[in-house]
Amino acid sequence: MKHFYKGPLVRTLIALAIVSCESTSIEGIENIETDESLGERKEFMKETSLLMGRVLADRDVRNEVVSKMAEIDSYGELASFSYLLGERNVLRKNEVKLLNTDKASFSKGKSLFRQKLIDEVVNNIEEYDYISSQLTDRNVDVGSISSKSNQDEIGQELAQILVNEELQIYLPYEDKIIAGKGSEDVFYVTYDPLEYTKTNEAFKYDPSISSGMGPTLQPIGPVDDDFLDDHQVFVLSPIDSCDIDGRKCSYEELFPVRDEERNDIHPPFAKGPKLLTYNVNHKDIEEDDIISTVMPRFRVKGKDWLGFAATHQRIEVFRGSPDGKISVRGGAITAESNVYKIGYFRFRKKGVKKGWWHKVNREFDADWNMSENEQVITIFSKHRLRGEVAAELNTKAGLKLVNGKVMPVAEATISSKVKISVGGAKLRGKVPLTRRQVLSTIIGNGITNETYTDGGVKYNVKKVGIFSYYLKHYYTNL
Repeated sequence: MKHFYKGPLVRTLIALAIVSCESTSIEGIENIETDESLGERKEFMKETSLLMGRVLADRDVRNEVVSKMAEIDSYGELASFSYLLGERNVLRKNEVKLLNTDKASFSKGKSLFRQKLIDEVVNNIEEYDYISSQLTDRNVDVGSISSKSNQDEIGQELAQILVNEELQIYLPYEDKIIAGKGSEDVFYVTYDPLEYTKTNEAFKYDPSISSGMGPTLQPIGPVDDDFLDDHQVFVLSPIDSCDIDGRKCSYEELFPVRDEERNDIHPPFAKGPKLLTYNVNHKDIEEDDIISTVMPRFRVKGKDWLGFAATHQRIEVFRGSPDGKISVRGGAITAESNVYKIGYFRFRKKGVKKGWWHKVNREFDADWNMSENEQVITIFSKHRLRGEVAAELNTKAGLKLVNGKVMPVAEATISSKVKISVGGAKLRGKVPLTRRQVLSTIIGNGITNETYTDGGVKYNVKKVGIFSYYLKHYYTNL
């Protein structure tokens, strides 16, 4: 009998930013496993997805799962194995929140999913190597499992095995149908491949095809993420550690902007910083004055940066700036560059599909000086990948020597660069941002021919590939 790995599927993401004027390393490598270990994990996921598919072949069970997703998840797409099995360990945070109300249909004794799953394993234990090995480790006599009188004990052991693996079911198909007689009984199952890829194998259940040995799942594939959106595909995936009750997040969860928030009116400043709602010449805002720049909202429009079966998009946003150490040697000025992390963000895949804007309100630059002539914005998407990806950020400073003294000027005079390395990521784009261009296109169509209305102001939308954003600038005259 084959014995698989022990322990949960997901390892906690480590995200650490180290800022330097020469290089920046961002560690964040998930699931660093040997090829053999990853292969075993994939075999377990495949085996369990087939178990899930045979259980879901019962339309009453399928209806129960879809109904529970609707009551748990705001988009009706996700439910943990724990919730479906009626177990209180390893629940998603939104499930725990629901349990504190009177709206949860949570009961171990009334779970059809639980009972059908137990029945399937008891009747076909030889099909499930990993579960069989785990039951053996728990002192269950697998050889006589079908005749064991204490089904409650078997069910509890089986439930704990699956709960400890921290699993969930994901159904991104929007046209969810409560199963009845007819073509809607056809569905598919697949599993998260546990590493970044664009496709994976899947299995089709069609009630018109039967081997006489119970539900038959026909292998198809490979399928891509579009297939998941266009067909009723139940995806077995690990729960993100951040989503499990009691665990901390290494990123900020973002939510879509509601319609009523699009025209928030900002109060006028009687004193202090003035919100610039018009275009300005950056020469007119001198080095000693303050321009504080904020990124209020952004969106990622399109699934190009997603891996197969991803429930969320995760990105890290950085900027490079020539605001480091300034040196003068032999009458030549050099300026070092720094990298700053704007943030590490996560938001639902549905927002990417729909192109929703998300609330961010992160500081981009506390004081964008005239001498910081050209900065660069850089986007990385985060995935389960080994190693690091590196990028060189090229910046420009506006500095000159006047009577032996370094003075800021409005023109770019010095080039600088800094290297950034990010773990578990893909570089998705880097775009230079000149202070001149940014301040002259605070509002209006600009080169992107796109605006976003916020507080009645039509801000110019800027882009890095499929990443769109706009900036607000607050001016203080010193």
